[in-house]
Amino acid sequence: MERGVELNSELTEALDREWALAKEGIALANQANTSEEQVSAFHCKLKRAMHGAIADCRVERKRARAAQPTTDLSDASMRAAAQFTDNLPLANYEGILHLVPRLVNVVTANQQQSNTQPCSG
Repeated sequence: MERGVELNSELTEALDREWALAKEGIALANQANTSEEQVSAFHCKLKRAMHGAIADCRVERKRARAAQPTTDLSDASMRAAAQFTDNLPLANYEGILHLVPRLVNVVTANQQQSNTQPCSG
């Protein structure tokens, strides 16, 4: 039972922190600044809020990237997936291949290799 109370207490504290941040943001948005001192204080609060939001985003992005499965981008994997792009109209992408996904570039390179004649010397 103590563990449930402890989790409930942590949740309550987290919700209280978020509610305080929301109220601060609302007050900041509705504040009318009439003096230079108020403008200066407003800018300080705004910068603090901005840096807090950026820090939260960085933490969340780091967490999400850690949970993201790794993608196999090896040559063998690309060759295996290339078969599914054989019937794509690659000529439409001429001149803009840098905008096309890597897989299409692999197929294009494969097609160019098969079109060249072997050297007989």
